[in-house]
Amino acid sequence: MPFDSTYNQYIRKDNEDCITIYNLLNKYFLAIEKSIAPKINIISIYFDDIMKIMGGYVMKYNEINSPYNPPEDIYSYKVSHFPYIDYVDIKKGLDPNDKIYNKSKNISFKRRLFSQFSHLNNRKRKKVGITYGNRKLIIQLLRSGFGIDFLYKEDINIDHFNKQITYINLLIEEVLAEINIPISPEPIINLIINHINSFLDDNYDSGDLESDIIIAGSMSERVNIFYGTISRIKHIPFISVSHGEGDQIMMDEPRFGYGERSIPTILFGYGKGGADINSNNSKYLNSLYLPPLYVSSNSDIINNIYKNESINIVNDLDSMIWMYVPDSLLYHQRRGPFGGNIPDQLYIDWGRTICNSFKSLIIKRHPKGHKLFRNKSNQDILLSMNISKDNNVRIISDNFSYSYNQCDGYIFDHISTAFMIASATNKPIIYFNIGKRNLTIEAERIVKKRCLWIDIDPNNSSEIKERVRGIQGMSFSSDLTEKYSLDVEDLNMLRNQKLYNLIASKV
Repeated sequence: MPFDSTYNQYIRKDNEDCITIYNLLNKYFLAIEKSIAPKINIISIYFDDIMKIMGGYVMKYNEINSPYNPPEDIYSYKVSHFPYIDYVDIKKGLDPNDKIYNKSKNISFKRRLFSQFSHLNNRKRKKVGITYGNRKLIIQLLRSGFGIDFLYKEDINIDHFNKQITYINLLIEEVLAEINIPISPEPIINLIINHINSFLDDNYDSGDLESDIIIAGSMSERVNIFYGTISRIKHIPFISVSHGEGDQIMMDEPRFGYGERSIPTILFGYGKGGADINSNNSKYLNSLYLPPLYVSSNSDIINNIYKNESINIVNDLDSMIWMYVPDSLLYHQRRGPFGGNIPDQLYIDWGRTICNSFKSLIIKRHPKGHKLFRNKSNQDILLSMNISKDNNVRIISDNFSYSYNQCDGYIFDHISTAFMIASATNKPIIYFNIGKRNLTIEAERIVKKRCLWIDIDPNNSSEIKERVRGIQGMSFSSDLTEKYSLDVEDLNMLRNQKLYNLIASKV
């Protein structure tokens, strides 16, 4: 279901508002590039932070003006640290002075000693800067004679700072005007400026970065954005290592454009599908700068599971044990567009519908989410579902990679690591498209070949039982796994080895 189809009106409103923020951030990024031409564009480096702060504000504003008001324990919960915004701020007014801003991180003594030891007696060693913590890779690099620098600082020096801040002011004013939120922009402006100021260090010298190459994880992590920005200025190869066993390269969502595809010089992904991103008809995967080189690899987990077997045919839906693998509840950490775009109360209601639509069901609890969600017991979650006495439903918390074989088929409503693992099995999948993700055209085509894909409004799903029966007798293909999780040209190559070979070839 493309984004402009009929979603639940509240999901659609959140997506549209967050895309407005995204479009305006792009507008002011380009304005800064053209008028100031700084080495470090303040919009580029704080793009994701501003999306989280402004998107969080707008989505909470929409939420408390919808039928999906959060319960009292969520509503009254105070948020002091990033991304700062809570429901009380929306209802009673935001005071930036109530928030706690950045506290600089320090590298552990053990890591500092480890870095110094790795350079001992050989000042000419090639230095690998690392924020991505992979013990096996680090050991292999050390044994091969590389020096290791653990990178951890989250401070930076931004040129033409005051000039660039004027664009931040204009951005926030225009966001509130475009979305029609009748408040003064001043508190949000001050909040975002306080946030940015907390990372500024006028004495920071990018010349102190002596790594010959940098290996990092997700570009939604600030430390990776900062070092990636500096490495781009200094022309240091910067490799961002994808996680998710393949799912990230399937998403036509802004954060995979301005984040994963903007700052790294190399994106180390999974299957070959990521190499087609530039030719896909996508809306939101545009890079702010030159797009990275895409390098494919195998998902080791999926390579061990995948047997290229025919997908099991469903003959009797009610006799099967199904595993529902929902997303986490984010509460104050909701972000958009897509991903965390669904009001939590609506998602809880949708979960009840799922639980009461299948005779035998396992709920595979998500391991992440807001701490208020993580603190709920499995029993609390089951009680909240109001499950019919005719249905056999239980909940498990085991890691999906260990528990995926406990069922006959899967139910998903979002694309995730677990979805990619499930797709590598020979078990059938029911995929309810409730608007939580926005796939590229090619990825959606291939997912529809692997699953029974059902477009559905989670608030209007009375016909769900009839629609899922359509899976009976259907046949499916496993093209998805081979395109997005495996390097089919070199299936024997372990992922760490491929990454090591890449590093060695670039320094």
